[in-house]
Amino acid sequence: MDIFSLLLLVFLSYKNGVRAKRKSLNGWVWGLSSFLACFVAEIIGMLIVLLFFCAKVIDINRLGTDPSYKNTAVQLLQQEFIKNPLDYVTIVLFGIGGYLLVRYILDKKPGKNDVPSHWSDKLGENRDNN
Repeated sequence: MDIFSLLLLVFLSYKNGVRAKRKSLNGWVWGLSSFLACFVAEIIGMLIVLLFFCAKVIDINRLGTDPSYKNTAVQLLQQEFIKNPLDYVTIVLFGIGGYLLVRYILDKKPGKNDVPSHWSDKLGENRDNN
């Protein structure tokens, strides 16, 4: 994880924390859950990129059995990310997906001051305008 991803995680977590505060929910809890969701989603994205996009560059089986191959694999992956920046962008987009998942869950939660409305209460609203 580089500094750009870390700053992005912190910013997106802050945004969800502010959104939670507006709904009178605990901003720290939602910010931390956003951070963890982004982090886990980036790890999943990294595994998908390694297994599907970079499988031709490194030998995954050798990486698990040969400890001396680790440094070589890291250098090969760095060169691959420089040649094809779309791999890195894919990982970052997975992290943004984790943020969006928590944001969706947060938007669906009613705030403490919101009065929950039932879908049947809104049935006649369109007819009143005509």
